Amino acid sequence: MRRATMRNLGHALLVGIALAAPILQAMAQSDTAVGDEVASAPAGTVETFDFGDGQEVTATVTECEVGVYDCGNIKFFEYVEEEQPANATCAPYNEHFVNPATLKWVVGVGAVVSMVMAYGIGSNDAANSWGTSVGSGAISLRWGCFVGGIMEWAGAVAVGYGVAKTIKGTAKIGSPDCFACGMCNSAMSLYAIAMFSALLAASIFLLLASTTWMPVSTTHAIIGGAVGATWAATAWRCLNWALKGGLGGIVLSWVASPLLSGLIGSAAYFSTYYTIIKPKLGGNPKRNALIGVPFLYGAQAYVMLFLILMKAPLTKKKYTLEQFAIFAIPAGVALLVGGFLYCWYYVRPRLPSTRPKEVDAESQKEVVKGEEVEAEEEVKSPQGEVENASVISPISETGKEAYASMSDLNEMDAKEVYTEDEKDAIYYFKYLLVFVAALESFAHGSNDTGNATGAVSAIIQTFQEGTDACKKPETPVWVMAVAGFFVFLGVNTFGYRVIKTIGTNIVDINFHRGWCVEFASTFTVIIATTISMPVSTTHCQVGGVVAVGLSAFGPKEVKWSLFGRIFATWVLTLPFSGGLAAAFVAALRPAIYGPGR
Repeated sequence: MRRATMRNLGHALLVGIALAAPILQAMAQSDTAVGDEVASAPAGTVETFDFGDGQEVTATVTECEVGVYDCGNIKFFEYVEEEQPANATCAPYNEHFVNPATLKWVVGVGAVVSMVMAYGIGSNDAANSWGTSVGSGAISLRWGCFVGGIMEWAGAVAVGYGVAKTIKGTAKIGSPDCFACGMCNSAMSLYAIAMFSALLAASIFLLLASTTWMPVSTTHAIIGGAVGATWAATAWRCLNWALKGGLGGIVLSWVASPLLSGLIGSAAYFSTYYTIIKPKLGGNPKRNALIGVPFLYGAQAYVMLFLILMKAPLTKKKYTLEQFAIFAIPAGVALLVGGFLYCWYYVRPRLPSTRPKEVDAESQKEVVKGEEVEAEEEVKSPQGEVENASVISPISETGKEAYASMSDLNEMDAKEVYTEDEKDAIYYFKYLLVFVAALESFAHGSNDTGNATGAVSAIIQTFQEGTDACKKPETPVWVMAVAGFFVFLGVNTFGYRVIKTIGTNIVDINFHRGWCVEFASTFTVIIATTISMPVSTTHCQVGGVVAVGLSAFGPKEVKWSLFGRIFATWVLTLPFSGGLAAAFVAALRPAIYGPGR
């Protein structure tokens, strides 16, 4: 298994290098002349600075100090146009660091590292969506990884491009005391090194976490890297410790998001368990599921579309929450109707209670035709055991699928006793669970792929625009497409470890409990996004699994030792990524010192 895993990793990285080669060439094209030299003039003289297209500014040249604009920076022109000061002052760039346009190696290596980061996202964070689906048997591991990878890529390409994600926890790059973009003491070259270091540190952490089967937050990994890099590049004062949009909110989310997800998961479990699976208000479980599950299709479609619209870079700044709520209504209604038709015409004929009859009839046809199925198993006989015998199987391929579905229910619920109708009711959740996982992957691809592309987009913009790169970088769709492909590779070659951790190792999951976990996770993310609380899907997912397991079985059936290791890894995310990034910045900083230092 280890050899196969390493072979898959090697193949993925080779493909990555092959794809990255033309990308590096394209990224390294500087389409803007940066670092235009501003003639040095003695302090106190009045100069006129031409920004092109008839845009001129007359200002007094001063000595470079903290908070003084760079005379040749477009930000200085914008400041004068907006504020119209009586006596505008500026100073030439002090050249403490080299011009960002010379850092071609940072662009090239950063592009490769961003693809490794995308691979790590696929191997860890993207695998979260399919843990319960695979663990419950709703879909095979291979198909879960494949569909998950496709949906991640589709989300990244369809709505993931646009304004790059802002890395929380650090000061704005225009802050005079930090990276001072637009100022005479600009440290934008150092900023590019910091973003590169953050990306490299987060990539290493994600691959280590995936290797050890630990589900972690890719968002918190890149934030930790950015925090450590910022601290090493500037100072503690450049870190944002606020609860809203800062590090305080991230630390709080370690506890708040799993608890909130757990509460929602428990509420979803008990409400559906006692109205559908074991109804206390009357009705037959099978009939209740046929009526109730379509409403869950509609509700889940509404919730997921609302989440996608809120978090996708292409849409989140264009509309209000009220508009998102209105836009999602047609999807909810359509899926309610479609869900009922799907349950009636597709799921109902495949319920466990209807399958044994089909198996018997099918197997008789197979036997009459004389078809044999090779079975590598031990066959009991009065004379003893016959190994590796060729036998006529009483189960056709159709029968195998039927018995597999029944086996999933029986095996995963060995601690509970269900009637035939209750098993049918649980089976209705099977396809709903896969549907939700697919939508979650799409939403994740549209938002979290930006963890790999946001930092490299900032590096590219800094290279192209130099000290003028003070605005949020744009991530083009082709960059998201390439990053989405590496997320796909990560899911399909290395994602099985985290999938198994979440889906089978913490607590037993069936179709119904799996849906409760997924609903809790997505609903928690929506609530957190609405109140601007930075939560991790991973934390919500694990919190939901533990809470639903507690609700179903009690504390004895939850593997608390594993949960403890997972939580410890969450706490380790920020300091590990941050410490590694800080070390990289310290090592690389001397390489970018300029002549003015």
